[in-house]
Amino acid sequence: MLQPPSSSAGVGNDPLMPHRKPLLAIQEVFQIHLSPQLSSVFVSNSSAAGVRVSESQRFMENMQRFEQIVALVRAKNIPLFVLYTCDRADLLPVPNQPKFKSEFVDRLKALKIPVIDSHAAWSKLPKTRVESYFRDGVHPTAPAYESIADLVFQQLCIQKKLVACGGKE
Repeated sequence: MLQPPSSSAGVGNDPLMPHRKPLLAIQEVFQIHLSPQLSSVFVSNSSAAGVRVSESQRFMENMQRFEQIVALVRAKNIPLFVLYTCDRADLLPVPNQPKFKSEFVDRLKALKIPVIDSHAAWSKLPKTRVESYFRDGVHPTAPAYESIADLVFQQLCIQKKLVACGGKE
């Protein structure tokens, strides 16, 4: 999935294609194939009647949908873990707790789902290094992806937290 993406002939021309060429094939897979399917599961912040739903209510609804997804994944005996990522504002100028993070992590613990927490790891790094991890307020840079890959490898393979790497989860 780290190979170059497919031809960019449709980029910017085809309404089903992104406006910009993705950097990696995995980004293309997410944008073109996974994102549209997931968007039917996770709905917007307003109900069908146009009445605004609170963030707390939306979080609870998303957790219910998440638990349905977990049940489907586990029914297929697919190893499951969560990579928790954060926005730049959650780390700079000083690290702070993202809204709903503790509730989400508590739910993961209750469901016995391992979590790889880039927020916790990056909160311990020097400010200049963390600044290099974001191209804007949300999107990671290449060094950030390298850091995430290292976290995933460390926790899943070195610490053996995933069955595929010799773990017991």
